[in-house]
Amino acid sequence: MRRPVVVLLAVCAVAVLALALTSVTTRERRAFTLGVASAGPVLTLQPGHQVCQEPIAVPDDDAAFDRVAFVLGTRSLPVDVTVAELSGRVVGRGRLQDGHAGGAQSVAVGPVTTRESLRVCLRDAGNGRLVVFGNGDAASRTSTAAVDGKPVHTDISLVFERAEPRSALSLVPAFFERMSLWRASWVGAWTYWLLGAIVLAAVPVLLAFALRSVLREF
Repeated sequence: MRRPVVVLLAVCAVAVLALALTSVTTRERRAFTLGVASAGPVLTLQPGHQVCQEPIAVPDDDAAFDRVAFVLGTRSLPVDVTVAELSGRVVGRGRLQDGHAGGAQSVAVGPVTTRESLRVCLRDAGNGRLVVFGNGDAASRTSTAAVDGKPVHTDISLVFERAEPRSALSLVPAFFERMSLWRASWVGAWTYWLLGAIVLAAVPVLLAFALRSVLREF
């Protein structure tokens, strides 16, 4: 009767080990995102005009980034990308040069390490119209887009990336810390560490107990 229980516990141990190995080998480039899905084209810029998304909150110290990713439709190149604090201090800039097609783009702007809220601007520095992708204004509840300072009641899709990807395992502390921001005041990152430990310890034990109970009936 003990052998099936031992096998079950061994399977659970292997599953945990596989999960840990996957977390180590899985690499993540994203530092953070606005959560705005790129549903389609939301605005068109004329040459010399720019769209800015603000305010963009930097979630924590692990959110330092080096690149800004976005999605374009009809191309007009080059495109200037500026990252600035709301005070106006520019903390990052880059340019999408000629030769890049439309679609998903990633531009080096950093490194950007500030914790201040940000304004990210895309400027049509070419001779044609620039179509920018994003979603409705409700996609990002805490920020919005404006063209040349005038609100356009939409959000552009922005993803903030690291130059070097990090393992998923190394990001777990930051993940738990961010989860605690949208919960009751007494909930912190420690809550998720505790729940994770309970799950890892309790699930195999409960499964083993259930298996033994079943085997006793035969």
